[in-house]
Parts: sequence; structure tokens; C-alpha cells
Amino acid sequence: GPDTTPFVVRGNSFKSREQVRVVANVQGRHVKTVRATATGVFTVRFPVSVEVCTGYVVRATGSKGSHAYLRHLPECAED
Repeated sequence: GPDTTPFVVRGNSFKSREQVRVVANVQGRHVKTVRATATGVFTVRFPVSVEVCTGYVVRATGSKGSHAYLRHLPECAED
């Protein structure tokens, strides 16, 4: 079948045990809230499968002021 993988977002450099709201725009809009570890790392899984050519935008906002933004628009993505 097509080359798909579950969509997993990993973050680091967040504040210790910060609550992080992660918004992923990939095959629709998905929102999850997770808590970073003591070392400021988090992993969140979204229930979508992405292909090599799938574009996505992810925004993570922490309760203590941390934030991250990730945008992936591959060359092979179709309009």
C-alpha cells in the first residue's frame, strides 16, 4: 500500500512540566494537550496517517510561554 506513518510530533526546549497545546493541521485540524516532562520534552500522536507528500503545519503553545511552529510543505504535494 501507500507509504504511510502515524503522525507523531516531538517537542523539546519547553519549560519543565509545562502544559502544551498542540494544534496540527494535517488532514483536518487536530488539537491535543500534553504535559512536557521535567526536561521539557513531549511527544504527541495524532490519529491520522501521513504519506511522504503530505503537507502539514503544527503549532505548539506552552502554558509557561514556550512555543514552537513547524511547517512542512513538500515539493511533491498536490494542490
